[in-house]
This record gives sequence, C-alpha cells and structure tokens, in this order.
Amino acid sequence: MADQFTVLVQAAIAGGPSTSASHSLQLTAYDRVSITLEGTDKDDPTKPVSDPANNNVPSIEVEVQPTSATERVAVLAITSDRYSVDLVYSVDGGAEDIGLDHAHVFIGAGAIALLKAAPKKLTFRNGMGAGQSANITILAGRQATA
Repeated sequence: MADQFTVLVQAAIAGGPSTSASHSLQLTAYDRVSITLEGTDKDDPTKPVSDPANNNVPSIEVEVQPTSATERVAVLAITSDRYSVDLVYSVDGGAEDIGLDHAHVFIGAGAIALLKAAPKKLTFRNGMGAGQSANITILAGRQATA
C-alpha cells in the first residue's frame, strides 16, 4: 500500500513576489534518519572543511535507504538545526562535499540526478568547531519496487 507523501515549497521576497509549489506523491516506502554530528575544529580555519588541509575533521557514514536505483528515489530532504558551508555531506559514489548551508530538498528524478548517485549512503563532516553540534534529519521517499 502506498503512502501519500506531500512536499510544500514556498519562496517569497518581503514586499515582493512569491511563488509556491505543492507536490503529492504516492510512495511505497520511506526512511527517516536523525543523527547528531559533533563539531570539530579545523586545522586550517581559513580554508573550507572540504579542503585537504582539514582532513582531521572526522566523517560519519549514514545509511539512508536501501536502493541504489536512482529512479526509485522520489524525494530527499536534509535538514538541520544548524547550517554552515563547513557542514558538508557526500553521496556514496556521487556528489562530494556539498555544503549544508540551508535545508536541501530534492523532488523528482531530475533533482535526485544532481546528486550523481542514489542517496543510499551519505557521509557527513562537521567542521563548524568544537561545541557546534548539528542535529540532522534525513527523509527519503521512494518506490520499493520497480
């Protein structure tokens, strides 16, 4: 039995134009993951956490969902209680060092393809500094069968 998965997106400029979109999808499976990622001081604070000079920042691998079939994943939302260009994630076999500077919401095959691979596993690194933990929530909606 499919679950109804609803995504609402709104963008507005104060005193100016706005736009919104609503997507309702029938999906047969979803996965929700919540993690706390401790912050680490970077060796070179003048460079981004993705720079090799900051390899000291540990990573944590998160299994998001079981399929490696990109076309089955319909929605991926990654949110946090703290955002920064020094809070990054990589997709196993795909895009690397994506800065989680705001909420990231990917809707549909075209958006998921930007990740260059199905979001089966994500690897996170938090170089925002000691004491700057981030509580991250990942929600993935997909079709369980082809």
